[in-house]
Amino acid sequence: MPEFANQLYNLQFATSSSHSVYNYIVTDSIKHLVDLALAKSVFNLNADDKKKLDIYEFKAPYEWIPPDQTQIDLINSSHETSWPEPIGMDFGIYTIPRLVNIEERDTRELIAHVYKRIFEFGYRQRENLEILDDRFRDFYYGHDVYGFEGKVDRLGKKYSWKGFFDYAGFLLRKGELDVFKSNEKEEHFYDRLSDVDIDICLPNLNYKLPIRIYHEDLLGKRDHDPEWYREVFIDSMAPLFEHYLKGDQYTMLHGFAEQRVNNEYKIRSFLMAETFLIEKNSKFEQLKQILPGQTFNWDSDLHSSKDHLSSAYFGELYWADNMPRSSLYEVLIPTGKMINIKRRIGREDIFVVDGSSIEDWGKLIEESRPEKLRFNSEPTLVEYLWESDSVFFKGYSEYYPSIKMGKYLNLKSDPSSGMILDSTLKECFQCIDLKEKYFQNSFNYIRSDLLKKYMQENNLALLYQVKQHSYDENFLHNRSMKFFIKDF
Repeated sequence: MPEFANQLYNLQFATSSSHSVYNYIVTDSIKHLVDLALAKSVFNLNADDKKKLDIYEFKAPYEWIPPDQTQIDLINSSHETSWPEPIGMDFGIYTIPRLVNIEERDTRELIAHVYKRIFEFGYRQRENLEILDDRFRDFYYGHDVYGFEGKVDRLGKKYSWKGFFDYAGFLLRKGELDVFKSNEKEEHFYDRLSDVDIDICLPNLNYKLPIRIYHEDLLGKRDHDPEWYREVFIDSMAPLFEHYLKGDQYTMLHGFAEQRVNNEYKIRSFLMAETFLIEKNSKFEQLKQILPGQTFNWDSDLHSSKDHLSSAYFGELYWADNMPRSSLYEVLIPTGKMINIKRRIGREDIFVVDGSSIEDWGKLIEESRPEKLRFNSEPTLVEYLWESDSVFFKGYSEYYPSIKMGKYLNLKSDPSSGMILDSTLKECFQCIDLKEKYFQNSFNYIRSDLLKKYMQENNLALLYQVKQHSYDENFLHNRSMKFFIKDF
């Protein structure tokens, strides 16, 4: 790796390079391979070179010449459903404008730059071209791509993408490409173009454990009890909060169990366990005392605010510059009690609530509301998504430990196994997924010793929100919910 990193850096990012290119995929790939070598401490850069690398600054391979007036006029006079060949309609309407914040730039200017670059690559339009070779004729005029649903391959499309990615690299070098984002905490991070649709680290997707660990019969009373759906199974999920897997104790971060009678969803019962990390404030002991045993309806459920991550290679998890940390957010946890409050009627009451008029504005009223305790919270999981329409390089989604937790614990991803590893390269996260006939259970577990370390060192507790929904074809149903607390 040190040798490869040095060679790749010198090719694309060294100020003395004579081989740099504008191509965005090349630039992005080399940058992150060099970043990986830096993260593993097998390659070093001085402070100035590291700063330039962080902002994707590289030596221009040549002067980028803007489109000429003829090309600009042609694009400006084109209808958006009929761009000049080889630019396709959707490519001009949707794909090229994604390169920048469209509020700040003229879309047709962007298209003109890509169009210009296509012809610099050597593309030429030919009328009445006689092509004798069948395969080349299909490629020239367009044909379906085997293994890629809905994709058409043609010569002009290849040139279009080459022009697109070269212009993307040109904008990247200038800092104008729309890939630099900020989150709520003004933390800056890199967000790869979604047009990159093959994960170059090719992660192993055969990582899930196909086992059944939930064994209750959620539809057991249906044949002899017309009110079968009222039976509450929520407590049956609690014994699975802790589970031994591959010789280690693990703690559940997400769980789901479902049962149906056939392929349809007219008769169904399912359980879902979601988790939140909450800061242990002055109300925590009160919460521990009042929650056990209480059953709520879904009106009191907490919105599960997971991290979301897409267009990031699996192998980049937890170390790359496209890993934004989530901010703390607030959750309001119900106590099961009602409290009386006094407040004044406002605009929303007058326009939304029946029985209030403009004359009531500002009137002091007393009303009863569910009591809720306020806690700062952070996600336990990141919802990872890689999108691809290839049947060979498939897209997938999965829950993994949150970005913040993963960075804190120095977790690593292993593409060869598809697993998440701890700092000693031992497996620390397990995904269970089993579908058999009309039953399904899926769970995500983190090794308990790591979760305990993270929670204790950050004054956190784990809150489970377990929900059940059971219903039949007559629209009779039951939606129940309970909270459970785990505090190491």
